[in-house]
Amino acid sequence: MTKFSSTIFAEIPPYFWKCPSRIDRSGADQRKIRLDGGAKTPKTEYIISDHANPGPTLLETDNSSLPETLYQAVREAILDGRFAPGAELRQEVLARQYGVSRVPLREALSRLQADGLIELRPRRGFAVAELDVVEIIELFELRMVVEQHALEVAARMRSEADLREIEALLVQMEEIEAHTPGNFPEWLDLNRRFHHRLVACAGRERLAATVSNLRDATEPYVRLEAHATGHVEDASSEHRQLYDAVRERNATLAGEVAREHALGTMKRLVEWLRLRKQVGKRGKSAA
Repeated sequence: MTKFSSTIFAEIPPYFWKCPSRIDRSGADQRKIRLDGGAKTPKTEYIISDHANPGPTLLETDNSSLPETLYQAVREAILDGRFAPGAELRQEVLARQYGVSRVPLREALSRLQADGLIELRPRRGFAVAELDVVEIIELFELRMVVEQHALEVAARMRSEADLREIEALLVQMEEIEAHTPGNFPEWLDLNRRFHHRLVACAGRERLAATVSNLRDATEPYVRLEAHATGHVEDASSEHRQLYDAVRERNATLAGEVAREHALGTMKRLVEWLRLRKQVGKRGKSAA
């Protein structure tokens, strides 16, 4: 069984533990959404405070797509850990942070609730969904079954164009020094794109949506564990095996590797969560 030192928790980026409690509109850590209401409506720029990813980004959208833009922005903040599991999402704070009214924000939050990424707590409002170990195990058990089937179909249905795109992502991941400070977020983003692209080979929209929903539910926890432990060696080897099996149209092998890949991730994550809980209990007793 893998053992992790308690010192690993100090290496987790601060924004993984809580969402920003204030809005800074004076610094460089801002992004803008430009809303174009049409030829007769002047363009308006709204500020998005993005403490985890400094640097301005201009997103072009119109009024009808504002709920979609907000949905994607909050979803990404949840998946990459800026809004950590259990964090409260107060509508008045989010409305100020994103510079919008509550109407499109409520629409975006309703979609995120339907996705299972956030939950509505009685008399407390929305919060990022927080899973216990049993729920995480259940999600991974489902992932093992669904992803095994998805990769079996993908191996049979993939095209040469699919292979070129998947290999390009794989090579990018292999070239990144994941343990070098600052590189890990990029590796994690490529990892998500790699798995998404593999499943897309199957050409099954409902299957892809199911895989995506299951992966999204566990992604924040997977990223926390990965940031804490830096454990990517096994994953990198299994990624290459997945690609090789799909390239060779070996559906049985592709499915088996996908299942074992999900199982290995679950084991590391559950062990890390249990160790983290033990460390927390020792800290409380010492205090």
